Amino acid sequence: MPVRILLLFISILIFSCNRNTENISPDVNSADETIAQAEPLPSVSTDSIAEKPSGMSLPEIIPWEKKLIKNATLTVEVGDFKSFNNGLHTLVTQYSGYIASEKNTYANLRNESEVTIKVPVMRFEELLNQLNNKAIKTIERNISTQDVTGEMKDIKARLETKKETRLKYLEFLKKSKNINEVLKVQNEINELQEQIESMNSTHTQMSHQTTFSTIQLTFYSVILDHTQPSGKPGFADRFVTSIRSGISIIGEFLILLARLWPFIFIASVTWLVLRKKKLLKI
Repeated sequence: MPVRILLLFISILIFSCNRNTENISPDVNSADETIAQAEPLPSVSTDSIAEKPSGMSLPEIIPWEKKLIKNATLTVEVGDFKSFNNGLHTLVTQYSGYIASEKNTYANLRNESEVTIKVPVMRFEELLNQLNNKAIKTIERNISTQDVTGEMKDIKARLETKKETRLKYLEFLKKSKNINEVLKVQNEINELQEQIESMNSTHTQMSHQTTFSTIQLTFYSVILDHTQPSGKPGFADRFVTSIRSGISIIGEFLILLARLWPFIFIASVTWLVLRKKKLLKI
């Protein structure tokens, strides 16, 4: 009896498994047909991924403009002073610069010129190198750079604050009824105005210095002294020189006699006295 019950239970279990297999198969087949009929996925370009990752935005590049004051001092010796001076004006114009001041001097057989050049900061090094290359000898070359970016931003921020404060004082001035209040507010406005003008002037000057760099150029050429005689002098020159030398010797001799006149006088008197005594004895 237990064996029959066990066999019946196994038969029912096998029958149930077959039913489940038949029910699952059609679903699997329909799923395969659905996948086969589905549209293909769009292809993704690797180039587009490299350019901009999905879900990420590229950061914007923030330009950082530095405000620099560049100055240079250059002293050079040149061969042809006139040619270098003419070429200097042309060269400065080519580099969009200008000559702010110029001073020429001639002393100690040297022709010299001191020139202050203003040139755009982006072409500062180019012009400086060109001037250095055109010289036959560089005596001095100094370059200095000052970063005033933060200082200029600070001045601009304080300037805006001063202007806003002035506007508030002007509004308060309109509402003032007491003469003392009017005078006090007016003094504050005048003081603010002076500060604003001073800061504006400083900011403008620094802005110009950061736009145009300064080159203090000194160039000179040595001039030969053509007045000095070259070679052996001729007969005429030697004859004239000898006469001058003889006259000079005579003059020196007369000066010597003038210095010795007391001794000459004493000697002359002594000689006359002795001569007179000798004549008396005779």
